[in-house]
Amino acid sequence: MDENTVCRVRDVTANIATLMRSGLVRKTEDGQYLTTGVHPQVPTEVAPLASPQVKPIDPYSPTGLRLRGYRVMEGKTAADHRVEIGGGYYRITAARENGLI
Repeated sequence: MDENTVCRVRDVTANIATLMRSGLVRKTEDGQYLTTGVHPQVPTEVAPLASPQVKPIDPYSPTGLRLRGYRVMEGKTAADHRVEIGGGYYRITAARENGLI
């Protein structure tokens, strides 16, 4: 356990260095870290959260345009997808080529 290890002490989750500055953990002469208080104990280590691997969304796909606030009318193929700009529907590829989106 070093000063970058994330631990939880009394409803506070932080690294050891921060817990030492806040007075919740102290370092003993033999190099161990113990909590302060009446009954000192080794701080509880917190495992890092697993982050799910999410595929990034193409900002010019119909879903990406909807997330950006555009109204999209999907066609049967990708070339037929339309996006509403200024009250009119334009093909997404044409809107990109002309700098509308």
